[in-house]
Amino acid sequence: MKQSIVQSNRRYLIQSHFDDFDAFSEAARLWQLDFLQLDRGGFSGSVFQSGIEGGQISWANFNRKLEQHGQAPEGMMTFVVPASECLRLNWRRHQVEGNDLLIFPVGGELDSMSNESFDVITISLNLHWLERAEEWVGVPGVMQSIRSKEVIRLAPTSCDRLRQACLSYLSQMKATPQHSIAGAMDGVFMQELPRLLIQVVCESMLGQGSSPAVKMSSGSLKRAHNAIVDQAHKPVTVKELCQISGASERSLQYAFREKFEVSPKAYVQAYRLNQVRKRLRVADPKTSLIADLANAMGFWHMGQFAKDYRSFFGELPSETLKK
Repeated sequence: MKQSIVQSNRRYLIQSHFDDFDAFSEAARLWQLDFLQLDRGGFSGSVFQSGIEGGQISWANFNRKLEQHGQAPEGMMTFVVPASECLRLNWRRHQVEGNDLLIFPVGGELDSMSNESFDVITISLNLHWLERAEEWVGVPGVMQSIRSKEVIRLAPTSCDRLRQACLSYLSQMKATPQHSIAGAMDGVFMQELPRLLIQVVCESMLGQGSSPAVKMSSGSLKRAHNAIVDQAHKPVTVKELCQISGASERSLQYAFREKFEVSPKAYVQAYRLNQVRKRLRVADPKTSLIADLANAMGFWHMGQFAKDYRSFFGELPSETLKK
């Protein structure tokens, strides 16, 4: 067994390689594991763990067919992300594939049959952090949906985003100097990982026609709408709206199409054009310049503005001004 350990207060970073599956199961911090090897051949496995009090992320892989039993970390909700799309696993009576997110109930039992290409990332998080992430992302009810399931089939793009983000976090933690590791870990476990998990679950459940409980909340939609109103003088981007509202782009698109029947980008354009129209209708045609009113709303290319305005309202800005 080769092992390296970095510890700082209640934070730890462990990287180990094993040639014995019992040693592997004993070394996994916070997990209670009992393995039974079911095929012939020498065992080879590795585990990379990083954690703080209330959170842990691990990357484990091995080359033998094992029957796995035991318990996930106590007091936390644990998620399992396939590190490879090729993963095939029988877990708690579910046939798991490469885009499935596995969810342990708090203190849930491990009951799995894994093959010789076992390669997974596990994330264990304090429930309070997940509930805060639910509020931040703006999807009330999603934690209730998550708790009711053991496996969620993620959209391939969402699963890959989660997978790559986890591998990136592990690489960053491995490369972070020991004196800086505390701050780096706290941000990942308390904010970034919980928010990312909530987002990818929402994206996938919405894509599968899930119930309204996991749709973008009215609070998040209101924050996005307020941003459009407050920044009407410029074309706020969809990315900026996601950051302001705390919603994913997919949720934002869904919410705007459901409420306004247009995309967020189209709504931004429509709102700004309407603001110009309101100003044109009350302006004095003898003293007001269309360019000044359009510029005030962030329209600088007058030819394009006139084209967009006529396409939208069926008349030129000059005709509105004359009215």
